[in-house]
Amino acid sequence: MDENINEELGYFVGEYILMHFLPSLSVDGGYTRNIIQCTISEADEYNRLCDIWYKSYKRTDNNNTKEWIEYTDYRRGVEIKYLPHELKCHLSRVTPTNMDSFLNGLIDSLWNSDVCYYLLEKDTIKFEQDKYNTIITLKLQTEWEPWGTQK
Repeated sequence: MDENINEELGYFVGEYILMHFLPSLSVDGGYTRNIIQCTISEADEYNRLCDIWYKSYKRTDNNNTKEWIEYTDYRRGVEIKYLPHELKCHLSRVTPTNMDSFLNGLIDSLWNSDVCYYLLEKDTIKFEQDKYNTIITLKLQTEWEPWGTQK
């Protein structure tokens, strides 16, 4: 039971982070309350590359096409340019008794949002507390395996 409560607490905290802290880009389809504006020319290029990829997409492509790679490389460049590389989320103190389960819930919540650009691995999420607050720090994903090499 303790595991479930901690996972639910983590999921709730993830939803809170989504509603109050998580940024999104104006060029992206999913939005949070914290929208970061990109330039019109960046939005035009983003949409142009997305349209080219979408029109060329076939279910058998496995996302390793030239169009997909160009689109995602551009998208990642815009993400790295505008999004905070470290996102510090200050919230009222929460005290999970099982950190592993808590992080499972937090990661599930942020992953399910489809608008999280941050690393969602337990060893990359920093959890700190003081007497009154909890601070959860997320790191922006800035490196990826080259396309076509993923397993």
